Amino acid sequence: MLTEKDFDRALNRLQLRDRVSCQLSKNGELAILESQDRVILTAIPTIQGKGEKVTLEMRSLNASFPAKQVKILVGELENILSLRNFGMTGIALIIQKLELENGYLTLNATATMTHFPAK
Repeated sequence: MLTEKDFDRALNRLQLRDRVSCQLSKNGELAILESQDRVILTAIPTIQGKGEKVTLEMRSLNASFPAKQVKILVGELENILSLRNFGMTGIALIIQKLELENGYLTLNATATMTHFPAK
């Protein structure tokens, strides 16, 4: 489970012109806002392939926010949602379900042992 604060911490480590905040809504949408509460982008996280990856389906972009910084934000969001952050040697994770609910993003995944780790 990831919270809005988890996203905020990760995104504000980036060197952007303003602090940003994340809002996770029940309708499945993720929104990134500037410090003045102007929306930078909205997107819906979706499971791709056979559950190996989560990507962002962009819904809206604020044209006044620099395109280079939007690209950095999207890259970091996809990195946060990447399963490699949760992986362990010898274990394959497959996402079964992704839920957004009022401030929380929950990933349900199955873990399969691919090989025993060497000593």
